[in-house]
Amino acid sequence: MRGESVVRGSFLLVALAVAGCNVLSGIDGFGSGDPDNESVDAGATPDGGEDASPTETGAPLEETATPDATAPPPGDTGVPAPDSGTSGPDTSFDDTFMPPEDTGPFDTGPVDTGPPPADTSSIDTAPVDTGFSCVGRADGTPCGSPGRLICLGGVCKTGYCGDKFVDTGASEECDDGNTVNGDGCDNDCSFSCASTLKPTKKCDDGVFCNGLEKCSGHTCLAGTPVVCTPPVACKKSFCSESAKGCVTSLIDKDGDGHGPASSPPVFPCDDCDDGNANGFPGQTLFFATATAKGSFDYDCNGTAEQEITTVGMCKPLTCGFSVGWQFSAAACGVTAKWIEMCESRDPDPGCMVTTSDKTQRCR
Repeated sequence: MRGESVVRGSFLLVALAVAGCNVLSGIDGFGSGDPDNESVDAGATPDGGEDASPTETGAPLEETATPDATAPPPGDTGVPAPDSGTSGPDTSFDDTFMPPEDTGPFDTGPVDTGPPPADTSSIDTAPVDTGFSCVGRADGTPCGSPGRLICLGGVCKTGYCGDKFVDTGASEECDDGNTVNGDGCDNDCSFSCASTLKPTKKCDDGVFCNGLEKCSGHTCLAGTPVVCTPPVACKKSFCSESAKGCVTSLIDKDGDGHGPASSPPVFPCDDCDDGNANGFPGQTLFFATATAKGSFDYDCNGTAEQEITTVGMCKPLTCGFSVGWQFSAAACGVTAKWIEMCESRDPDPGCMVTTSDKTQRCR
């Protein structure tokens, strides 16, 4: 009896174990044989929190790669599209980060445009209906008041300087329709010169050397500039505003009072070397060095004159002597021996000559 109970108990344990395995096998991932295949609840985040986003329970989603923000859009090779020749912005590249065009510094300073034009900004040039018909009327015919209402081109308007009608009643001598001064009719509608209304207008600009301006037909004509001609080749002449005439001066680079030599040389154009203040006609001094031109002709006479040509001597028997160049006169600028003394060698026979170095000077 007891053995039967044990057998029945064993069968009961086996049945419970089988039922338990079936229940556990229904759980996703359990008993798959892969110890690393852990099941994650679709409604939970990896950190254990709840995922607020809905979960797709249908067909599995296709895995898609995260788009690269730096990659070009589909079809874009990264190469700018060729110019089609049509106008409009180039959309090949995003120019959001392109630097602004450098327009450089602008000169906003005032610009001199000459005499100021006549101010007509306050004049109403629109036709005025005064009940007076200007049709067929001559320009300048009064057509109403107040103001300067006259007929211009068949309509009644306010006249002004610059309307091309000479209104003598408004003290106009001329009206050429522009604002240019000096063209015969200035921007105040008076003549540029020979004006009766403004007799103080003159053509003379006060500058002597550009010549005297003249008035011709109420227009100022430029004068003839003063031309100065030097009397000789070694002088220069120019027009002087302070002197109100031509001023002549010597061309004298070295300041020795002589100008460059003419052919033939005639004072004051007789300087053979206008770059050397020591070289000029009449120079009396001698010099041991040549000029920059390599010449010793300091007095401009055409030759190099030696200062000393005397040759010294020493008499062998009496030892009498005379000072001078030993053997022969030295050339200009050359240093040679100069006899200073000759004396006896007593008690020895013969004479002893004493010399020094001397440089020949010339002019």
